[in-house]
Amino acid sequence: MLTKHPSISGSPGATVAIIGAGAAGLIAARTLHGAGLSVTLIDKSRGLGGRLATRRVETLAFDHGCPSVAVSDPADLDLMAELAAAGSTSVQPDGVYLGCPGMSSLLKPLAEGLELLRGVRIAQVRRKHEVWYLRSDESDAPELGPFDWLLVAAPAPQAADLLADYTEVSAQIAQARMAPRWTLMVVPDGDLEQASDRIWFEDEVLDFAVRNDIKPGRSGPESWVVHARQDWSTANLEIGPDTARDRLLAGFRAYVPQGHPRYVAAHRWRFAEVVSPLGVDCVPDPDLRLAAGGDWCLGPHVTDALASGRAMAAQVLAFYEPALG
Repeated sequence: MLTKHPSISGSPGATVAIIGAGAAGLIAARTLHGAGLSVTLIDKSRGLGGRLATRRVETLAFDHGCPSVAVSDPADLDLMAELAAAGSTSVQPDGVYLGCPGMSSLLKPLAEGLELLRGVRIAQVRRKHEVWYLRSDESDAPELGPFDWLLVAAPAPQAADLLADYTEVSAQIAQARMAPRWTLMVVPDGDLEQASDRIWFEDEVLDFAVRNDIKPGRSGPESWVVHARQDWSTANLEIGPDTARDRLLAGFRAYVPQGHPRYVAAHRWRFAEVVSPLGVDCVPDPDLRLAAGGDWCLGPHVTDALASGRAMAAQVLAFYEPALG
C-alpha cells in the first residue's frame, strides 16, 4: 500500500479532473487522492503510464517507449521503494529501474483506488460558474463535471491546443518543444550473439537498441526494441509505419546480420521527448483553478514528469491550505 498524505478535512467534496495518465498525471492524482480530494483521472489510451509503455503481441512483450528509469532525488527513491514493495518495479545492477513485468506496470500502483476513465479523449474544456466541464470527442457522450480544479498532464502541444481559450496559460505551454521518435520492435530469426543487452549505433537513422526478453519477468524468444534517431524521426514523421519499419529494419540488419525476422513492427511516438523545456515546474493559474504540467516543464526524463506532477498537486493543496486551519 502506497503512503497516504494527511486528509484535507476542510475541503469536503473538492473535485479535481486530471487529463493524462502518464507519470505527471498519476503522481498528481495519487497525491491529491491521498490528501482526501475526489480525483477523476482521464486518458485517451486504454493503458496507464504514457510513454512508460509495453506492447504485447501473444507471448511477446516490447517496452517500445521509455526503456528504463534512473532516479536520484530522495522523493523518487522513496517512490521506487514503494513501487518495488508493490511488485511493479525492480532495481538493476546499474541502478536503473524496470517495470515488472513491463514498463507499463511500473507506475500502476499509483492508480489504486482512483476513479479512472480510460479510452476517453477530451476534446474541449470550459469553465462556467467557477467550475470546469469536459467534453470528449464522442458527440453523444455526456459532458463530464463539474470539477473544482483542472490539471492537464498531456504533451505540451496537446495541452496548449486544449487550453487555447485560456491564452496566458496556453501561450506559455506552447513555448515548450517536443520531438518525435520512431521505434522498431523485432524478433530475429535466431540468436544475435550480442555481448550486451544494449547496442549504440553510429548511424544517420538508428540511435540505440535494447534487448527485451531478458528483462525481469520476461520469457520467450530473443527480442529487441530499436530506437531511431530524433532528427531522422522528425524528418520522417509522416512516412507511415510500414515504410518506417522497412527503413529501420534495413538499418538494423546492416549492423546485426539476420534472416527474415519472426516478428517486426514500427511505432511512432509523435511527442516522444522534450528538447526545449520551459524551466518551470508547472504552469498554474490559481484564479482559474487550473494547472498544466509534464516532463516538458523541466526536462526529458520520467523524474522531470514526476516533479511536475507533484508541483501541480501542490498548487491544488496550497489553494486549500486556509481550510486546514
